[in-house]
Amino acid sequence: MKRIVYLISLILIACLAVFALASCESTAVTVGENDNWFIGEEDTGVKASGTNATIGSNGNWYLDGTDTGKAAVGKDGTPAERISVGENGNWFIGQTDTGVFAVSGKYAVNVTSDTELDGKTGKCYTVTVITYSDGTEETLRREIPDHIQNIILMDGRSSIEGQAPYLTLNVLTESGSSYFVSVTDDMFLSGKPDFSKAGQYDTIIAYGGKLCYETFTVVNSEGITPIEITLSKNRLPVGSDLSEQSLNVHFSNGYSYRVRLSDATLSATPDLTTAGDKSFSVTYMGYTRELTLTVFDVAEGIIDSLFIYGAGGDIIIPRDATEQEVKELLKTVLVGQRLDAILIEEIYGTNLMILSITEDMLDTSALDTSTLGRYMIGISVSIPGIGKASLSVGASIKADVSSASLLKVYTNSSVTGNYIGDISAYDNGVAVIRDGILGEIYATYEQDPADNTKITAYTSGMTLYFIVNNSASEYTVYVPESEPVSTYVSVKDNAMVRVYSDVVVYGVYTPAEGSSPERFTPVFSMPKSAITEYGTIRMIDIIVTLNSDGTLDVEGL
Repeated sequence: MKRIVYLISLILIACLAVFALASCESTAVTVGENDNWFIGEEDTGVKASGTNATIGSNGNWYLDGTDTGKAAVGKDGTPAERISVGENGNWFIGQTDTGVFAVSGKYAVNVTSDTELDGKTGKCYTVTVITYSDGTEETLRREIPDHIQNIILMDGRSSIEGQAPYLTLNVLTESGSSYFVSVTDDMFLSGKPDFSKAGQYDTIIAYGGKLCYETFTVVNSEGITPIEITLSKNRLPVGSDLSEQSLNVHFSNGYSYRVRLSDATLSATPDLTTAGDKSFSVTYMGYTRELTLTVFDVAEGIIDSLFIYGAGGDIIIPRDATEQEVKELLKTVLVGQRLDAILIEEIYGTNLMILSITEDMLDTSALDTSTLGRYMIGISVSIPGIGKASLSVGASIKADVSSASLLKVYTNSSVTGNYIGDISAYDNGVAVIRDGILGEIYATYEQDPADNTKITAYTSGMTLYFIVNNSASEYTVYVPESEPVSTYVSVKDNAMVRVYSDVVVYGVYTPAEGSSPERFTPVFSMPKSAITEYGTIRMIDIIVTLNSDGTLDVEGL
């Protein structure tokens, strides 16, 4: 790339050569009142600053009126000594440095341009670097858009009359990266669906030269109400735009889609300029829900969650295993496994980082190998510049029942069924609870001396109550006959907690629908002391939080 100041000198030389060949008479090269170079009376349009170069009547170059002694025009009318600006910014006549500075102030001495692939984002840029006379540089970057391979509508194809869904497209690019964009009215080629009127609408959505063909179904809103509201994103970086946030709304007719947060009524506007937990209530179509939004500093990390690729089942640890035995066991079943870090924001063109589990990531402090049951092993990750995150994996402390005698196998007698399957009782005080989801849970148990039908089992720091029928070899989860003191429900998680005077019961909840009444199937019955001072209950590998508005949140560990 030619130097800008050198281009000025070439223009001057070309002009001088033309008039020098036409005539031996001198023509002044001056700086006009508009700070442009002038050749005689002609404005070149080229800005100049600094020393004025002219040709004297004797045919020599003059700098600010001083004769340099260097001929500008030869006797035959051709240029004798070319004038130019050197690398140091001085006037040069031929190869001779005059020592006179040609350009005053800061000026560009070099310009380069290239393309660059950003390794973090996967985006391509043109990069122009301008080097100035004072040694400083300026870099100009312009993004080169990635070619779009495909577009996919995320949700909202089924909606309620009068309630427009918040529509987004997942944009897939040829480089393998993806991003989301909001669907705007001008993206509908065949007309935007009328979400205020029930009916079916066939339409085409276009973005980036790609099309997707969609059918939208809008149903009559009569008798349909929201039954649950959650935030589409409950974690946002500081500085996020609240107007771009949305809610997941679950309706009584089974529909579920997103609406803009701005379409709901908020008890308070969460402050997204500072980090921390922001609590507020949201009211939509008459339904109110308390929500908590976590605003985080990107500098502290962008890892959303961790996931063990290909993992399945509990890690089995013998009862009373030593710390060293546990360590050696984990080397064979956990260390070296693939660990995926899911990122909130894309880097390297993806939101996935593939890691490998190492020994120093593991935390086994929660294990108590002397007590039967299911425990959690912590896995913590810290990546410089990316952040920190953790997850837990299940580990079952099991007893050897090979030499024990099986006393009885109790089956569940609940008419509606239960998530817990058979319970096998052994004469050494060990019971094996076959959970339909978690597999086998080992526990110690004892019968109530005053009532041999009531069994108390101890596992994983939990105390569980059962009622058994020894003659029929059946059991039920213990539920008091009295009315509960309070009840908490999550329709989204199909979960209910009933709190009695001295017992708390967690179970599966099915709301009433049509002629079918609501149903509650007990899963765990525990002493009321299982509720912590923070309103949470720990049950093997889930934590249930009881909210003041009568709802509950279920979080998997």
